[in-house]
Amino acid sequence: MNLHAELFQAAASADASDLAVQLIYYRGFNEFRVSPWSPSPGDLLRQMTGVACRGGLTQIRRFLAHALSESKVVRVKAAVFVGDACEEPHGEVIAAAGRLALFKVPLFVFQEGHDPMVSRLFKDIARITGGAHAPFAPGSADQLRMLFGAVARYATHGRSGLREIDHRLARDMLAQLPR
Repeated sequence: MNLHAELFQAAASADASDLAVQLIYYRGFNEFRVSPWSPSPGDLLRQMTGVACRGGLTQIRRFLAHALSESKVVRVKAAVFVGDACEEPHGEVIAAAGRLALFKVPLFVFQEGHDPMVSRLFKDIARITGGAHAPFAPGSADQLRMLFGAVARYATHGRSGLREIDHRLARDMLAQLPR
């Protein structure tokens, strides 16, 4: 929870006055929550800090379907998924990513940990959607802060904004994005 809250702090410091963020999370038995879009990182940070973690199966397809649904209503310049596992059929997750790709929503997938099967899947869904995959060390708030800041910069300034960030993780993400 503390690491995910970094998104909102990064967005607040990314010169992103026209950036709106929506918090989506799943947990427990089939619980899936979506906040309203908000330009206020403080509002979303308050919501995020109120979330308690509960064990449960992943709902990545549901996340992708929601991102697709939102992209039909508003212009979604980037989506971020943070996770460490996938308990869903990988083919179905790939198919959902393909549907999202049709609406040109790049997905930035940040992977906690080093599971090679999950890594392969996360790289595939990032590639299919025109986004990027970046692993980060468990407990690394600095890495996650930089990654979220890079996505906020990309969403507000495009590739050129990402190019301006002088950090290895940003360069790695930029190298994965389609030209």
